Amino acid sequence: MAGENRKFIWLMHENGVDSHSIRGVRAGMKRFLSIAGVEDRFVPRYLGVYRETPHRLVTGELLPHQSIDWYVQEAATHSYDPHGTLNADTFLNWFMKEHPDDWVIAVVTQDIYYQMPGETPDGVEGLASHDVGVVLSTAEHGELTRPQRQLVMMLNTIHELGHVAGIMRHCGADCVMKSKWHKGLAEAIRHRPFCERHLEQLHRCFLKKGGE
Repeated sequence: MAGENRKFIWLMHENGVDSHSIRGVRAGMKRFLSIAGVEDRFVPRYLGVYRETPHRLVTGELLPHQSIDWYVQEAATHSYDPHGTLNADTFLNWFMKEHPDDWVIAVVTQDIYYQMPGETPDGVEGLASHDVGVVLSTAEHGELTRPQRQLVMMLNTIHELGHVAGIMRHCGADCVMKSKWHKGLAEAIRHRPFCERHLEQLHRCFLKKGGE
């Protein structure tokens, strides 16, 4: 742990994620912590393309938990799709087993999906796990301009961290917790992401955690 009642937030990304997307993720994390009023309860770890030394055996095999490459490999291995779509839930489950006290924000270049038991896979731009972290994908952002990518990644990060903190339901209002939002809405909420209802819920989530 980072210290008493403090968590690390691991920020890592795959090789190939563009710099504007990374800036958006960092800005989103900072905005989220500021809005929630909990900057003093988290310590960011900016890991870039996360690879410990060593992270491979001499045979080339990836060592467990020692790089983002290994987490991505495991997410691909447990995927229903042999063509590169990642099982983001597998990624987060492996991180939780190795770092149960911390959060992670991981950015990948491949498509990601989530699958409820007995249901068909659902492609998503981001997937969160409560009190664990989030996987974000840049796969669908190829046609966006650089400023648009930065804004989208900032808002996606805030949205998913809302779920990590404990906001379970999406919002019907003009709010970052809306399940889907368009370019106009993104511009409208960039300076005030949360509606009043979800802002209050976010603060309650952290008040509850602080009392545990």
